[in-house]
Amino acid sequence: MSDIANLWKKRHDDLKIEYDQLSEKYKILSGALPQNDKENIFTVDSISVNVAQAQIKLKGENIPLTTMEFSICTIFLRNPGRKFTRLQILNMVWSQYSFVKENTRSIDVHISRINKKFGENIISSVKNFGYFYKQ
Repeated sequence: MSDIANLWKKRHDDLKIEYDQLSEKYKILSGALPQNDKENIFTVDSISVNVAQAQIKLKGENIPLTTMEFSICTIFLRNPGRKFTRLQILNMVWSQYSFVKENTRSIDVHISRINKKFGENIISSVKNFGYFYKQ
């Protein structure tokens, strides 16, 4: 096989792996893959999360979130206290080919809306780094 053919085959294999990983991430986020109840339903402080129903409740009251806000919120609630950069959040929520990658400040907008919907700053910023869920 020629060098060009080898390069094309390698790139094809890389794209297949990336597609498979993205497909699995989507299935997990959408609830299509079976997960145990511990992963599907969990509580952090006074916030309960039902991943299968894409529902978050604060002190028993449903918080209306968009799909993107729900995904971002779930990342932080699954990892209380862990700090994430904007780019890490983008990589977990959007595919690596998304146009949003060019503007990591879109994360700021989503987090601002999440905090507004909760009525408090549940996700705090870390200067010159990113964000974390404060308990």
